[in-house]
Amino acid sequence: MNPPALLVLGMHRSGTSPLAGMLLAAGARVPGPAIRNWDNALGHHEALDLVRLNEAVLAGSGGHWLQEPSSLTWTSAQAAAREDLLRPVDGRPALLK
Repeated sequence: MNPPALLVLGMHRSGTSPLAGMLLAAGARVPGPAIRNWDNALGHHEALDLVRLNEAVLAGSGGHWLQEPSSLTWTSAQAAAREDLLRPVDGRPALLK
C-alpha cells in the first residue's frame, strides 16, 4: 500500500529537487500544477497550491519567508486545502516539497 503523501523538506541547495525528481520517477505525483523557474531546467517539483498555502499561512500568522511568526494560525479553509494536498493523486502518493 502506498502512503497518501510523501513530504520532502530541506534547506536551499540541499538536494531536495533531485530527490523529488526521483520520487516522481518512482510514481509519486505533484498535486496540481508545479512551479517552473528559469534556474532549474528539470524543475523544483513544488506544487503551486502548496506554495500559495504556505505563503498565506505565514502572512496570516504575521510572518514571511525571511521572518518566522511566533506561532502559526490556520483558518478552516487553509486546513481543508492542506488536507486536499495530502490526498493521493490518481492512486499515487502526493509529492509535497
